[in-house]
Amino acid sequence: MRTATQLRLFSVAALLGLLLPAVQAHAASTATVRAAQAARLARSTSGMPGGGFAGMVPGLAITDPVSISTTITAPTTFDFGDGTVVTYQLGETPAHTYTQPGFYKPIISSKTLGTVTLAFQVPFDSNQPNIFGLGTTYGSAGGGALSDPIQFLSTFDGTATLDFGDGTPPVTVDSSTDPTHVYGKAGEYTATFTVTNTSGASQTGAIRFMAPLSDKNTVGKLPGISITALNATPNPAKAGGEITFSGAFSVSNVSAELSGVLDFGDGSAPFTAAGTPLSTSMKGQITHTYAADGVYKAVLDICGGGAEASADLYVVIGSGTAVNSLNGLISSAQVSAGGVANLQLIVSSLTGATTATTTFDDTLGRADPVDGLLPSRTFTAPALSVATSIAKDAAGNELGKIRKTIVVGAADVGDSTALPAPPSREVKISKLAGKFAFGKGTADQVSVSGSIQLPAGFNPAQAGGNPLVIGVGNIVDTVTIDAKGKPGVPTGLAGRLKKASVKYPKLSGPALGGEVAQVGLTLSLPNMSVAGFDTEGISNTLRPDEKRQKAVPRFVQVSLLFGGVPYEIYAPVTFKLSAKGDAGQIATRKQ
Repeated sequence: MRTATQLRLFSVAALLGLLLPAVQAHAASTATVRAAQAARLARSTSGMPGGGFAGMVPGLAITDPVSISTTITAPTTFDFGDGTVVTYQLGETPAHTYTQPGFYKPIISSKTLGTVTLAFQVPFDSNQPNIFGLGTTYGSAGGGALSDPIQFLSTFDGTATLDFGDGTPPVTVDSSTDPTHVYGKAGEYTATFTVTNTSGASQTGAIRFMAPLSDKNTVGKLPGISITALNATPNPAKAGGEITFSGAFSVSNVSAELSGVLDFGDGSAPFTAAGTPLSTSMKGQITHTYAADGVYKAVLDICGGGAEASADLYVVIGSGTAVNSLNGLISSAQVSAGGVANLQLIVSSLTGATTATTTFDDTLGRADPVDGLLPSRTFTAPALSVATSIAKDAAGNELGKIRKTIVVGAADVGDSTALPAPPSREVKISKLAGKFAFGKGTADQVSVSGSIQLPAGFNPAQAGGNPLVIGVGNIVDTVTIDAKGKPGVPTGLAGRLKKASVKYPKLSGPALGGEVAQVGLTLSLPNMSVAGFDTEGISNTLRPDEKRQKAVPRFVQVSLLFGGVPYEIYAPVTFKLSAKGDAGQIATRKQ
């Protein structure tokens, strides 16, 4: 469940069918109030053209949860008035229990509803000037034009006056009537209900909305918000390290104040901001720390003035994990003693997915695929293998795919001649760039340059050269590097490597350990996306929430097996897709 600000929208039928009986069940109201509620329920309004209705009713005891009937159709905001602010998305169910008795004024807001302020006593007390629900819709005539009367819906205990907020005289209302009003000009209005009980005590509630009630703003143009960028730095990152979030957005035909919520995806309190602080905060002033390794989906929601936008961002914490940025499938791999590679698959991002089938490319034709979410493979020799996992539902239907590159060193399989591990097995990337021509026969090309630390005892002049196995974006090839750092002929045994070179440091003999060697390589072949980069999120499609972004964050697996020593990095890149979807580019993403 996302935590942030949210709101409950009701169709009148849903609200009146659930909210009003809850009021009746929770207290012995006066005969007048009960009759008014019954009359409203009997009308059973079935449509809500424009506007919306929101409401909530407290329980008889302080330990009882609030009764809320709502249909979440868009990111919504619910401030319960006791310091609790919660945000829900489509399909989520709001809930709340107050812990202290008192009078509360919750604030409910959304793109469709506007903003509603209620007022009620907790626990339930019908003798108080309670305002349980407010809303707006169009009357039976017309609906959508400024000249059409707007109907005001309300549920309260007591008697009330309604100020329409445009300077016209207030009117007296009760719970059995739905007054209407025609506004003279388009704009944002706040209609205020003042409810008084028999003792003379009063409370106010209000609904702020745009007239006319439609998705258009005051100048008759559709309002819009576009999230044009969302990033986290560093990403990938280590648990406990501070991450800075940044982003950008644009608005059109929106004059109202904007509000934003960034849910970090780990169950912690989200970041919230409104107005100017939102645009300021999006310029790299939001920080967060993840406590545990994993893949988290951060979600940014921005709304205001009848418009909204949402964007997702995968944040990877720790090593050994890959995520398909298009479908959210996750594959983690750990290599243990004896050359055993254990995978853990997370398929919960795909509705209905319950299991997976995994194929290791080095066993194709020699071993059956492995079923389940915890597949494993035992290697008896150093290898760089790609595990392709297909998520499936209970009926065996394929729902999505994720690949994980696994690099197994000589020491991992118990080779007595294996070189020791260097001080770091990380490939430090200085540049990673590529061009893709989706659906065309022309060759795609990806180039990588970076550095590695040599292990103690590594000998560049080893007889026959040193084998270098390269894996980039799940595409693998092998070459032998001679004492001068040049590749053998042909450059790549699989024909995928176009260039490969190693620039050794100055050595008077075998490496002592920790010396830095520069590595450069270029892969070239048609349809590289289909061959491996598609599960890195490099394809001719973007997620719906990414289509307004100029460049989207992605990750590319880069693995090397050099002299029997494994190296790897989950390299951050940006991906740009052409407007026609027929070409794409990746480039190193700054950390």
